[in-house]
Amino acid sequence: MTENAPLQTTLNRKWLVKMWIFTLFLLGLGVWGAIDAWVVYPARGERHARFMLRAYLDRLSQEGSLLRSASVEDPATELQRLRAERDLPPDSGDGARRQWLESLSRISNLARLRDQNRRELDRRAADPSHMVETPTMFSDPLRQLEQLNQELSGSNVPTPLAAYDIPLQYVFVAIGFGGALWLVFFLARCRGIVYRYQPEAHRLTLPSGRSFTPADISSVDKRDWHKYYIHITLSDGSPEFRLDLLRHSPLEEWVLEMEKLHPNYVPPPPEEEESRERGRDPSGEGGKAAVVPIFGAGSDGSGSGSAGHGADGGGDGGGGGAGDGSGGGD
Repeated sequence: MTENAPLQTTLNRKWLVKMWIFTLFLLGLGVWGAIDAWVVYPARGERHARFMLRAYLDRLSQEGSLLRSASVEDPATELQRLRAERDLPPDSGDGARRQWLESLSRISNLARLRDQNRRELDRRAADPSHMVETPTMFSDPLRQLEQLNQELSGSNVPTPLAAYDIPLQYVFVAIGFGGALWLVFFLARCRGIVYRYQPEAHRLTLPSGRSFTPADISSVDKRDWHKYYIHITLSDGSPEFRLDLLRHSPLEEWVLEMEKLHPNYVPPPPEEEESRERGRDPSGEGGKAAVVPIFGAGSDGSGSGSAGHGADGGGDGGGGGAGDGSGGGD
């Protein structure tokens, strides 16, 4: 870089670290949701459904109807029918079937299982000698019950899935990965916003290419100082614009230097300066009231000095420094 080359802003390191920490947090949320949605919850739901299937087959075995009524060809319609029977005893065959199908519906699409069963029935009609089991159709229910008894013996029944458990994890996936992706693009956009400053001429160049010196400034409004924003109005009559002092470093130092070089600048009293700085601290006494114009051009063009930025928003500053925040930002 040559000696007279303008200085350039970079992203504030502390702010950037916080943004990357938040991005990693969102990525972690997305990964957590994805693992739960595609691994943990389906595995738990599958195991619970097997417990419910064992209870269902065991109930049919006790009633003596295991071999003839264990399979369910249309689980979606059957579950709708069973749900309509509000007074269905849970220890009955139909009650056990409803609990099994409810558990199965948390991890499987029952309408798709119905279509799978229909294809299997069509295949069996063409070749009755070979039957393939499906999740709700069994070639040998008694053997299925024996296998489940061996598999689940001594195990505890897992907590059943609620209807919203898996869909909620997809919400976490969308928020986590979507938010992280948005932050990456946001940080890339912020990195592309560069301010340039020529110390010898005290000239600040905005990302749009527009530049100005202290003599070109009509007012510097610090009503959003506690949010690390400063509003500037130029004397050419153009709309007020806002500068982000938090993300871009050392923009704040340059702006404050230009402010002090303004012909009408008058240093504020120490107590007012302290009050204004407290406005940056949410726990300070200054709060938003410490943020008003530091100087501004009066109606006669002579300037209004630096009064009017104290804790109570009072002072004798002229009207040129107030600004309404309606100008576009650069």
